[in-house]
Amino acid sequence: MTGHAAVYLDGYGRTDAWIFRAGGTISTGKGDVLTTGSDVRLKEDFTESQEGASRRINALGVCEFNMKGETRRRRGFIAQQAEKADDLYTFLGIEQEIDGEKFRVMNVDYTAIIADLVTVVQDLLRRVDALES
Repeated sequence: MTGHAAVYLDGYGRTDAWIFRAGGTISTGKGDVLTTGSDVRLKEDFTESQEGASRRINALGVCEFNMKGETRRRRGFIAQQAEKADDLYTFLGIEQEIDGEKFRVMNVDYTAIIADLVTVVQDLLRRVDALES
């Protein structure tokens, strides 16, 4: 047994795949489904977050866009731009094929971005408290 199951759809001008991995990751054609097991027993090699959260957050580009084949307008990040802000902001998912081009989908790790946002907010709150004292 491979430890995962795959479902494929070939049609409508594209090939889609959904992969359900034994470790809990679900990979789709538009990226990985975020399931964040945060239990300490699942983690190791703890370190403090690198300094520079404000710089990393400021380097993120927010844009509005449509996903190909959809009409709903979205606001968010482009993974390739987020990777330039910090390589921990992204990770590669499954291989996808669209219009004959095969590529691995680059995903945004929103948990990493949220962690930096919390760090920035905590720093700003300390500064406000110091100014009000």
